[in-house]
Amino acid sequence: MLFYAPFLAFFVVFHCGLAARIQGNLDIYASKRLIQTGPSDKKWLTKNDIFNLSRSGTKFRDITDIDSSLISLRQKQLHIPDQPSLQQAIKPLFTNISDALPRRVLEGMAKFHNRFFNSRNGRESSLWLQQQITSVVAGIGGVEVVPFVHSFPQNSIITKIPGRSDETVILSAHLDSINKFDPEHGSAPGIDDDGTGVVVLMEVMRILASSQLKLNRTIEFHFYAGEEVGLLGSADIAHMYAKAMRPVVVDLQLDMTGFPTSPPVVGILTDNTDPGSTSLLRQIVSEYTDLKTQDFSCGYACSDHASWFEAGYRAVLPGESPLVTGNPHMHTSSDDISTVSFQHLLHYVNIALAFAVEVAGVTGS
Repeated sequence: MLFYAPFLAFFVVFHCGLAARIQGNLDIYASKRLIQTGPSDKKWLTKNDIFNLSRSGTKFRDITDIDSSLISLRQKQLHIPDQPSLQQAIKPLFTNISDALPRRVLEGMAKFHNRFFNSRNGRESSLWLQQQITSVVAGIGGVEVVPFVHSFPQNSIITKIPGRSDETVILSAHLDSINKFDPEHGSAPGIDDDGTGVVVLMEVMRILASSQLKLNRTIEFHFYAGEEVGLLGSADIAHMYAKAMRPVVVDLQLDMTGFPTSPPVVGILTDNTDPGSTSLLRQIVSEYTDLKTQDFSCGYACSDHASWFEAGYRAVLPGESPLVTGNPHMHTSSDDISTVSFQHLLHYVNIALAFAVEVAGVTGS
């Protein structure tokens, strides 16, 4: 299904304008970028300065192209349930969950030397992923996969499963990768960070798109470009939605789902997230998995949920553990498929699927 008419018109203008810039091979690092490392800490930095932030593990947002004056920081807060109530609709869906698609897609992602956002690899990897996503929903009526073009080579990707209303629940992950020692050219399989988030979304999308559920609200799956260099892709999209006053209920971000602690625990992010949605998330983990939860914080702009939070929308994030840097392979050449626990990853399919349906609601519930 195409985007609703007012949004589609806005999207096409935005998309085509940026397509021309891409064809001109715009280098976003040709001049300094405005980088924010905290609520009031903003600096104009060079490419090398930005890469040094990545090497040091400093979290930051690239806000060069964001006009915050156009955005209401208090978006309309749409209803979310206080507790899970759709077990009869959701639990039968779990019988269809498989690791076949996640394994296949992760193996394909690993074939790219890296998925750095500002490179040929970055662009080709996003085009390849769009093909994989399209194949999952091919022939399913009402579902369409749309690229979101940015001012850099790599695209983001948006898939929509329409509901009865245009109120929207977003599930998101990022598709780029980075090697902290050599951001532009180093090997960066990025399998846990964030290939595992990508494939969880794809498995949820596969199950929902082929199900017979009649959703009350629309569900969108967002695969973001440029997360590793300042949340670029999600910032473009979140701020465009905010300016268009799109009715987003909540964003659930999945950033690394395959490297558990021992014993496994679901980390519940508590900073730059919505308390009510986070409370529901804890209950969903308890209701739909056998895992315990543990709260954690990750600081400023640690993943794409922050783009939605900054744009005035609700956001939540279930982490693979309560450790921000628990995976020692993150941002290195060793973040490969051999490190992934598919048993742990599939718990996040349960969590994301249940969260999406509980918040979207189903006809007859």
